[in-house]
This record gives sequence, C-alpha cells and structure tokens, in this order.
Amino acid sequence: MVDRAVLLGTFDLLHVGHLDLIRQARATATELHVGVLSDRALLALADIGATAPTSDRARIAQHLSGVDSVFVTGPETNWDLPAHDLLFADEALFSHLPGDKLPWPHARLLRAGRRSVSPAIMTAAAGLRGQSSVA
Repeated sequence: MVDRAVLLGTFDLLHVGHLDLIRQARATATELHVGVLSDRALLALADIGATAPTSDRARIAQHLSGVDSVFVTGPETNWDLPAHDLLFADEALFSHLPGDKLPWPHARLLRAGRRSVSPAIMTAAAGLRGQSSVA
C-alpha cells in the first residue's frame, strides 16, 4: 500500500462504474485524491463534451465515500496533479487516446467492473446538452 494515489476521470453521469474505480484505487493507498477532468480537458483529449459542468462534477465527487480530496485538472491548470505515489485513470476515457496526447503517460488504467448507464439515459442526456434551461 502507498501513501497517496490519484484517480483521474470525468465523473460525468456518475454511475456504479465510477464507484468501482474509486474502490479499486482506494484499496492501494492511504489517501485517495480524485482529479476531475475539466470541460476543456475533455475537449482537448477526446473531443467530447460533458453533460454536467466541471464544478458540479467536482462537487459530487467530493461527497463520495473513500475520496479524501478532489481537484480539477486540464489545460487551464497546466494539467497539474497533487503529489502522488500512484496515478490511475479511467480506462473508458484514456485507453483510446494516442500516447502523445496523454498528459500523464505513467498512469495505470483501471477498468470499471460494470456500467449502470443505459443507452436510453445516454440518449436523453445527449439531447439535454443542446437545450437551454429557462428559470
């Protein structure tokens, strides 16, 4: 077991797969620090947009069991990470990226055991991205 681990991910449309990633990373370290990729990071890395804004995704991650702290990273923070002994990343996002596009080539990829987001939820969420809310 190491002192500090960092887990990077989108944490967008939070599902049990995210909880599985946190459990796996937490099992390796005394402290777990979760890095939420910013909206700009998602566009830069994978040319995708998030369903929820960065601030909402970070706030949700702060309340998950096993998470000691949450930070946001991306091009606007120069891809900074806190000090760590192990770095993990969500395989679902990072596995398809070319190595020269990955800011952290030493990251170990973790696979979520299962995903709870159904295609119907994903379709509905995609439709909401283009809508504006009226108060």
